[in-house]
Amino acid sequence: MKRLVALALVASTAAWGHGRRAVKIEVPFETARGLVIVHAVMAGRPGDFLLDTGAEMTLADRRFLGLKVKDAAPRADGVTAAGAANVGDLCISDHCFGKRQVGLVDFEGFSKLLGRRISGTVGQDVLREFDSINIDYKRGIVTLAVKGDDDAGVR
Repeated sequence: MKRLVALALVASTAAWGHGRRAVKIEVPFETARGLVIVHAVMAGRPGDFLLDTGAEMTLADRRFLGLKVKDAAPRADGVTAAGAANVGDLCISDHCFGKRQVGLVDFEGFSKLLGRRISGTVGQDVLREFDSINIDYKRGIVTLAVKGDDDAGVR
């Protein structure tokens, strides 16, 4: 068991710590009522996710994941919280993040407010893995970047 933990630490250090390579992901986005929406795949299911730089945790709609909806009163923003779950990979463009724990919510009311189906949000637990996030509104592109150890900056 200790050997598996050590191997996991070495692998994660190589990927994101010492010796990390530069990564630049450009993702097209749309807006709805001023909110940035990116296409992503969670647990093998494609969907539209809000890019939420203010949220600590990534969230997923229970219906999107195929989970039953519990009876709970929605908040004023139309979102109903419902716990957490471990889901498969979360992929944005061709960059996949390993299995994640996400908050479960019911976005039905919020989706109605926006006039389109929202599958979840991408929060800081994912966004913190990058050195920078650039939103280019004119081009409709979000750029997520990691600087490599031998790179002064990703262009």
